[in-house]
Amino acid sequence: MKGCLQIIFSSIILLLFCLFMAIVTSLFQNKNEPNKSDNKVLESNYEIDKSIDFKNNYDVNDIETIRNNYDYNETNFNYRSGAICNDGTQSSATGRGACSHHGGVAYWLN
Repeated sequence: MKGCLQIIFSSIILLLFCLFMAIVTSLFQNKNEPNKSDNKVLESNYEIDKSIDFKNNYDVNDIETIRNNYDYNETNFNYRSGAICNDGTQSSATGRGACSHHGGVAYWLN
């Protein structure tokens, strides 16, 4: 009988210790790491319909509306076809890195 009481007492002490450790762990858990169940809340609080331009109130997929709302004229755009570098070489690059190893851009080709 005395041995059974010791086993029961030891079991109760072990259960209390496990409960204490679970409480301490939950209190000091890193709050910066999101739980998998919280991912939806952290990703976005709102559901956004990206097919609507809220500023101008038209459907982004409606190309005719977009063209009519803006002055769309191809002559307003300058297209670069390349560059002549300062060392005389020609480059087909049309962006900021054009002629970067050739002394820079002497002039752009249109």
